[in-house]
Amino acid sequence: MIARLTRFFLCLPLVLAPWLWGATEPWSIRFVEYLCLLAVACVMLQLLLERRWPTPFPRLHLLCTFLGASILGFQLLRPMQLELFAGGMLYRLPEGAIRWPFTVAPAVTADWGFRWVTWILFGWALWAHPKNPQEVRSILKVLVWNGLILAVIGIVQFLSGTDRLLWLRKPRYLCTLFGPFVYHNNFAAYVNLIFPTAMGLALLPGLRPSRREINLNQANSSGPLAAQIFWSMAAGLILASVSLAYSRSGSIVVALTLMLILLDAWMRRRKPNSENASGEKNSAVKDWRLPVLVLLAGGFLLIGGNLSKVLMRFERTATEAPGRTLVYESCWQASRTSPIWGYGLGSFTSIYPYYRQTEIRNLYYEYAHSDWVELLLEFGWAGGLPIAGWALVALVYPLRERWNRTSPIRRSLGSVLAIGILGCLIHAAMDFPLKIASIQLTWVALAALGAVGGRQLGTKTKTEDS
Repeated sequence: MIARLTRFFLCLPLVLAPWLWGATEPWSIRFVEYLCLLAVACVMLQLLLERRWPTPFPRLHLLCTFLGASILGFQLLRPMQLELFAGGMLYRLPEGAIRWPFTVAPAVTADWGFRWVTWILFGWALWAHPKNPQEVRSILKVLVWNGLILAVIGIVQFLSGTDRLLWLRKPRYLCTLFGPFVYHNNFAAYVNLIFPTAMGLALLPGLRPSRREINLNQANSSGPLAAQIFWSMAAGLILASVSLAYSRSGSIVVALTLMLILLDAWMRRRKPNSENASGEKNSAVKDWRLPVLVLLAGGFLLIGGNLSKVLMRFERTATEAPGRTLVYESCWQASRTSPIWGYGLGSFTSIYPYYRQTEIRNLYYEYAHSDWVELLLEFGWAGGLPIAGWALVALVYPLRERWNRTSPIRRSLGSVLAIGILGCLIHAAMDFPLKIASIQLTWVALAALGAVGGRQLGTKTKTEDS
């Protein structure tokens, strides 16, 4: 009972975050943060009642987290005021400012720091809670269900032609809404995180059992055919919603993701006429090809109707790309002034105007449209390396589960979690998905669940994959 209640509070912020307008407004972000802290408290209480000692993150996660948090703490301890001159068009930093970490926007840095610390604590709670792979899959099922409902609502809203978020309110400053998200690229980035997991659930019944699984009598992964079809259709609808959002970066990422998933599924395909643990012949309809066929039929059925708009957006890239290139060049020039420590987390809007190119002075950029470029500007090389290391470790841990020989669930979902994490990191090079709270939270959650395999989890024999 306690475990189920704790799991409910862990899933609650993950479910609500995208529905609160993508958690892009201050009140919605703060509400989700408090829900995450409540979930952390519930996990701590559960561990206390079960007399389990709280398990820390893996060492590499802890090292990167400690280094990043230390630099963030130094930034908050050294707020700096820009010295303006030439009518406020130029600035200079106080003498000796760049020797140690500092921030030119202490209030914004504190707000972003609190947010990321909250996400990391929530990620630890997700990592420490599961006792077996089945509980990990239960949480991922909730995420996929939520993503499926978001995709269906987004498709219906798109076909209805409304200009209101969930038919309720008009966005304040953008008109490219999709579903509950103000910006269609944010919607695409969010569901791109969910799409690989949906495919993993669909492909799970078609895995080929290993010899050790057969010996352990744990390879009964024949799963119900109805569930396989359902998760395949869910993946197809999610894929279709990305197409209807006509996001260029989202389309690129989902195409790469789809190719990686199909390659991984083909490499692990079930051999014809092989026997499972119970000695039964594998049925052809339960092979890995069924989810692929259903996915292609469900996804491209709706993609075809909107393919022309997606192609038109790619044709406009040639005229829009120079603007973003100038932003990247401006950020690079700004980072050269303080290359080691940056200017403080969240300081982009405070520094960028002084380096903005004359060709785009009439345009306002709240973000650099590349999370990696903005990270270099705000955190410098010394702060960016631990964060990049954390992202790399988050990618490596689920990849290790790809060759797990004791659990079909961990082996199947490890691959797709790694693909989802990698897709978001690629998307972050072309846009700002990791500046959106709901995407940040979901990415950290997938990274934490992907690292669960590093713990000594219990196993469920025979019924683990039922």
